[in-house]
Amino acid sequence: MWRPLRGQMRSFPSNIDVIAPGAFVSMAVPLLVFIVFQLFFLHTMLAGSVR
Repeated sequence: MWRPLRGQMRSFPSNIDVIAPGAFVSMAVPLLVFIVFQLFFLHTMLAGSVR
């Protein structure tokens, strides 16, 4: 059964087998958003500088 990552952090002792993959999966969406916005920012900066 799937338990939220926050619930695993509160348990004693912490279960690293569940926390590590959960951390990687939860970082996937913000990392993808960062990469997309970085590319968008780069393209707009280059489009404005070429004249």
